[in-house]
Amino acid sequence: MPVPRFELSETTMRSLLEKMASIWNKWAAVVRSLAQGEDWGLFFKVAVPLYVLKSIISYSFAALAGGVLIFSFTSFFIYEQYEEEIDRTFRLVVTVAKCSSTLLLACLPPHIASFFFDDDDLNDKEQEQLQQPTTKE
Repeated sequence: MPVPRFELSETTMRSLLEKMASIWNKWAAVVRSLAQGEDWGLFFKVAVPLYVLKSIISYSFAALAGGVLIFSFTSFFIYEQYEEEIDRTFRLVVTVAKCSSTLLLACLPPHIASFFFDDDDLNDKEQEQLQQPTTKE
């Protein structure tokens, strides 16, 4: 049996490391902003889900664990019985979600839609639109 060769070019590794550094820096900026109290909207976006999670866990961890165990054992049986219907429904949900997100992003102004794309994903025309200041006449 031949030994597989796993090779990555230097440019691929460099871009991967740059992407990881970018993500790390974004998270560091968010944590710094939270620590300094600069952005109250961001604070509530983080604090409310954490509070809800804490409430759920502290309320009844035993009940939560029991529910997870029951769901994990019965879900396989239910999926086996209704495999085709579940797969069809899942494909429908994924298709609707993709169409909805595409429609939503198409309706957003370019400067807001740019937050959902990397610079590599935008074509030259979209980048020019984002860089030009919008003036209202």
